[in-house]
Amino acid sequence: MKHHPAAPPNRLGSVAALTLLVATGHAAAQSHFTAVRAQIDRGEPPILEVIESRIDASFAEVGTMPELYAKARASFGNNGALATATHQPLDLGAYAESIWMDGFTIAGDGGQGVLDISVQLTGTLDGGGQPGGPGSNSSYRLFVSSSPMTCDFDEMSCTGTLLIAPIEDFSGTHVATARLPFTYGQTFYLASYLGAEVLGHGQADFFGSAHFGATAPGGGPLVGSSGVTYALASAVPEPAPLGALLAGLMVIGLAGRRMHRFNNASGAPAPEGQPRMDA
Repeated sequence: MKHHPAAPPNRLGSVAALTLLVATGHAAAQSHFTAVRAQIDRGEPPILEVIESRIDASFAEVGTMPELYAKARASFGNNGALATATHQPLDLGAYAESIWMDGFTIAGDGGQGVLDISVQLTGTLDGGGQPGGPGSNSSYRLFVSSSPMTCDFDEMSCTGTLLIAPIEDFSGTHVATARLPFTYGQTFYLASYLGAEVLGHGQADFFGSAHFGATAPGGGPLVGSSGVTYALASAVPEPAPLGALLAGLMVIGLAGRRMHRFNNASGAPAPEGQPRMDA
């Protein structure tokens, strides 16, 4: 997805910090938050015209269907993003982005454990997206940190380290898994990012995705500082055979990103515990 240095760099904190976010582009890190952005813009950095942009805690939409439209939703454990454009100029884009972050402390008598994590991604791309070029694109990533994170829509990044590396440009259903070592009684934080983008013509529909699940040692559920009890990792369904086949089309990794915005960004996750404060 396209990097937007001409727009405010939108660090995200809590719902209460959204007013500060819109006014200054910065928000202090909180123990948990959800945030979304939907945007339509024209041009290429460093010359970029933001035509319409909406930021909210849980739902945002801009534009008109089917010509040029984007919407995003977020709740703890769930992201959704959809962008569509119909026969528009190739420098005109629709973007939808969703983030949630939550803190977790697993009680115990000390020592180490391992958290099992599953994320189901389901969506469709059409329009023939190309690396750094027009068409439809998507990206998902999961971050972990030992301290509360801030996130940056423009950089598609949070101030942690990548637990699930970018999963990009696929259609169908894919289940990503990870195992996270933790220390009982010590708080850690997870942040989930999902983005959809269309330049010119096409649709990226991931509004029903992504679904996060986690299982603590002994089969117990994970409860966040938000008060939400998350689905078990085993409750996140595996893809159907067709979905598994289509998932083979995806591109995973830090190199060769097709997301147009990210093609113009640094691509590296921020160092853990060191929020980006650049303007």
